Amino acid sequence: MAHHSGPWSGNGLSGYVRTGLQARRISLIALIVALAAAFSLAVGWYQLFGLRELHEYLEYDDGVWFGTSVRLAHGIFPYRNFVDDQPPGVPVVMLPFALLSRSVGTATGLAAARVAVPLFETVGVLALGWMLRHRGALTVAVACGAMAVYPVCLIDQRTVMLEPFCATFCLLGLAAVFDGDSLNGRTGPLVVGGAFFGLAGSCKAFALLPFVVVAAALLASPTRQRLVPFVAGTAGAFAVVCGPFFALAPSAFVHDVVITQLSRTGKFDPSIYDRLTSLVGSPPSEVPTPLPDSSQRHLAVVLAIMVGVVVVGGYAAGRLQERRYATSTPGWFTRLDAVAIAAVVVTGAGLAAPAAYYYHYAAFFGPFLALMLGLAAGRAGLLAPKTAALLTAAVLLAGAVHAIHIVRASRGGLPDVALIQRFVPANACVLGDDAPTLLLADRFSSTVPGCTAVTDAFGTTLSSDGGYLASLPEAESSATVKTWLVALEHADYVVLVLGYQERRIPWGSPSLQNYLLENFRTVHSSGYVILKRKVNWSGQ
Repeated sequence: MAHHSGPWSGNGLSGYVRTGLQARRISLIALIVALAAAFSLAVGWYQLFGLRELHEYLEYDDGVWFGTSVRLAHGIFPYRNFVDDQPPGVPVVMLPFALLSRSVGTATGLAAARVAVPLFETVGVLALGWMLRHRGALTVAVACGAMAVYPVCLIDQRTVMLEPFCATFCLLGLAAVFDGDSLNGRTGPLVVGGAFFGLAGSCKAFALLPFVVVAAALLASPTRQRLVPFVAGTAGAFAVVCGPFFALAPSAFVHDVVITQLSRTGKFDPSIYDRLTSLVGSPPSEVPTPLPDSSQRHLAVVLAIMVGVVVVGGYAAGRLQERRYATSTPGWFTRLDAVAIAAVVVTGAGLAAPAAYYYHYAAFFGPFLALMLGLAAGRAGLLAPKTAALLTAAVLLAGAVHAIHIVRASRGGLPDVALIQRFVPANACVLGDDAPTLLLADRFSSTVPGCTAVTDAFGTTLSSDGGYLASLPEAESSATVKTWLVALEHADYVVLVLGYQERRIPWGSPSLQNYLLENFRTVHSSGYVILKRKVNWSGQ
């Protein structure tokens, strides 16, 4: 007589139970990822709508990158027509919003772009959760939660900055390259992963740091030939985005993106201690104030100790578990663990070492720190799962409260757009030292043929001759002064948000001072300095 295994008999029952437990595990992980992603997105939009920062002045850099996209939407190309010291990836991504600005104005176009950036940051949280889903709920909770509450990631995503795009593309690349704890053995995912790293590199050169780590891991793997499709994907994606701009102006592209960055000079500021303070997740109490205060430094020490304890203790716990249970899987230290730790070390060193450091650099480092912490905490949780879960919930809750406090303290400002609009007519030819202010005033774009295309005043000075800051005497070289004289010659209005401070333009140069006196008259000088050409260069 035949015996049929029903769902409640023998192996059928155990299979049913295993399937149910697996479904519950997947549902729990999905819920954790969704909560982390929702928190990140909610805080991003809270800054724009709840704190009413949608039309406020938030950063100098966001105006540069969105302004570059606006120039591109008008057929004016970076590198060929004006200086852009970063790859063109983010301006290309922002192109739909820049095209929209042609009909609704640059202020509305920038606002729409700002709304979209938190969505992209959220994709990074989702990619992190997808990559770690095989490690269990605790690992996912710590990694995704740490990224979601990392203060600078939350602040950076409120506007058009490079780091959210660069970091998210890197996380997507890691998620494609890894299959569980091992490097993927199939060509397709390696090409896709490489392509994501190529896109990250087209946004910012920071992507080279984790790329080198992954490439080294592939090279050290038993099948080294897997490096070829990965590198091919990276090169292909980078070429698709950057190739057209390089083809239009090869020497200018190399000079702006490579030579300018490598030749930057200036004192090492802020200190290495303050940089590490920022990187471990304790930014200045008021961003973009460049230096942390004493309380932030003390908090950084506590956070650094916590990170060290979690990482060392986690892998020690993993090693102990492996000795107790010889069949324990995965091993106590896998390829994914090695890449995560190496990415933190290499990326952290790469960000802490250069002469210049800005608070938003930490937004690129944060996701890799979160990845390493998640993997280590998942190991530690093996010894006491319930205790680890409760501790994780408490720490993430405290982190969320701290992050919201930092976000609320890091407020934008309201530029005097009405003043600019009163003295500068729409579509006029304007040279300014502050792109975001002109964008918010709808005075960035001009219909005057041949108008100056200077977008990044700070970068233009750096790029002109040797990478010197405008405040240094070397910035008054003949090459730098000539660059600014050409820009002034092709402008009918000059709007100086910083006045004659030598932070972006070397106004100490007698040649620049004399040109302004001879060719422009001051129409407003309290706060913003606004000048109008005595006789329009365009003949109008």
